[in-house]
Amino acid sequence: LSIAEQGVKSSTSIAIDGAIYLGSPTGISRYLAGSRTAQASLPTGFNAITTLLPGNGSYILAFDKSTGRLADISSTMSALSTTKEYLLSSSKLTAVAIDPSTASVYALSGQKLLKLPVSGL
Repeated sequence: LSIAEQGVKSSTSIAIDGAIYLGSPTGISRYLAGSRTAQASLPTGFNAITTLLPGNGSYILAFDKSTGRLADISSTMSALSTTKEYLLSSSKLTAVAIDPSTASVYALSGQKLLKLPVSGL
């Protein structure tokens, strides 16, 4: 991918599951074989996508550390779309990890460890 390509220069996060996903302050883009194949706006309430976690090819997780928001984003051949969103009120999300064996995401928020279900696992 070229830095000059739209969506690459302002990227703030990356995930790879066979496709390459780039998160930015404006949204998320998916690339296959060097070409952008899908894009989506930021999920509700996000300032930027600070971390992307790859799923099993049918979803990715987007995380905004500044707002404490986590989104489950469906990835189909033709589109990217938000299927679930989590807002952790009164605390900030500091880290996330996927556990495919339990179909869950674990999120560290302040002094709490949260277990969240994910649709695509």
